[in-house]
Amino acid sequence: MILKISEIKTLLRATGAKFFLIVVVAIFCLPLTSCDKASSVGLDVQPKNDLLNVGFQDTVSLLTRTVKEDSIRSDQGLITNGIVLLGKYNDPIFGEAKASIYSQVLLNSAIYPTTLGTNPTCDSIVLSLAYNGVYYGENSGRTPPKKQTINVYQVLQDISTVSSYYSDTTLTRETHNDLANGYSFVPDIDSVYAEGTAAHPLHRVAPQLRIPLQVNFGQTLLNNRLTGIMTSNSTFESFLKGLYITTENTTGLNKGEGRIISYYSNSTVSAIRLYYKYTGLNWNGQVDSVRHTSFDLSLTLGARFAHLETTAPAGSNLNTQLTSSTSTSNYATTYVQSLAGVKTKISTPYLMSLNDNGPIAINKAELVVKVDPATLNDNGNTYAPPSTLLVFGINDDKTSYVLPDFLSSPFYYDGTFNAITNEYRLNITRYIQQVLDKKLHNNGVYLLVPHITSVTSGTRVVIGGADNSSGNNLYQMKLNISYTKLH
Repeated sequence: MILKISEIKTLLRATGAKFFLIVVVAIFCLPLTSCDKASSVGLDVQPKNDLLNVGFQDTVSLLTRTVKEDSIRSDQGLITNGIVLLGKYNDPIFGEAKASIYSQVLLNSAIYPTTLGTNPTCDSIVLSLAYNGVYYGENSGRTPPKKQTINVYQVLQDISTVSSYYSDTTLTRETHNDLANGYSFVPDIDSVYAEGTAAHPLHRVAPQLRIPLQVNFGQTLLNNRLTGIMTSNSTFESFLKGLYITTENTTGLNKGEGRIISYYSNSTVSAIRLYYKYTGLNWNGQVDSVRHTSFDLSLTLGARFAHLETTAPAGSNLNTQLTSSTSTSNYATTYVQSLAGVKTKISTPYLMSLNDNGPIAINKAELVVKVDPATLNDNGNTYAPPSTLLVFGINDDKTSYVLPDFLSSPFYYDGTFNAITNEYRLNITRYIQQVLDKKLHNNGVYLLVPHITSVTSGTRVVIGGADNSSGNNLYQMKLNISYTKLH
């Protein structure tokens, strides 16, 4: 059974995100040399009188190159864990990466003309995002990490919870009016001091990014209590359609500098809090004091999606592969990146020659992907490899599909990173068999970061490609096949 990308959404909801991450793997192979050598792989399932018909191939010809990842769905309808990314870094190998957030802002409850007291005046208004303790890029050894500039713009288009949004989606926004006034902050995960009680005006609160917004924006919100648009979210959305939160305008990040930080958008901490004062009246309606209080607007209740951008360094090996027009090129090093960045295309041009001496049954086909450990920690910075890699098959029209091996148990497919051997092993036996049986076309596969992980993490990995023409590729990608000849 072949699952197209459009069918993955239904499968995801049925099986859950965790199972989805163990998903897919497709890969290809082909013997460059037809050298049959005995192997113990798969022998335990063969009758003893069939052992002479068992063969093993570890010289299957592969072509590998890095290609740009397609835009991927990034709205909370699919990304249900509430994780959002914000920040920018300059990866020494992969170049600049930027993660921004589009989000609705909704009322927690109806606000009527008299709800906020008499003559409410904005003292301050703060946008808070709750850290979840995970970051990518510049490590904590720098004191402090490089500052970034954050901008917050009002969105001029509707954002809907029933619409699908993608990593490259851009909505019209008021770029001439930055509500954050180019706020400069240090992307460091630590608890902060914030408002408290009259007796303790400041106290330490949970780690969060606190972005002061324009006071006149807060006053505009207060004034609109009189118009009736704050009595329901349907009317409030006509006034404030959403916000675009970004650090894309941060400049001056050298290689190895910058961070992308992970936040909980579904935390009660992630909200807009408006602090205001109002005139207090006594029992007979006369002014007796000025009182201070606040109310929150929610980021949790509304629609949101991630906007992601990656740019490979000019003149780099990565950029060379992305800009090459030669589809048959083969490279000794390829790349896989989250943030809707890049993936590796693997082709098996001579795979069908395995049937030259008659049909065979595949006992096991395992793609072995080796990682160069020197690229995992650049000068102490955190560029973590993806915990899991997936393989998607490629249709004739260039769309992707889930491999039949995905429908097996999680332990069958594997695809997880082994930090001891620095490699991924992906079982694509059923895919290879169906290609040999001509049930699937031999168009190759994509090796990539699972889509949910790609929009909720900043992971990336440098892997060995299939080319070893120099004889020095210590991390050469292999497709190991154990098979039985059929008579």
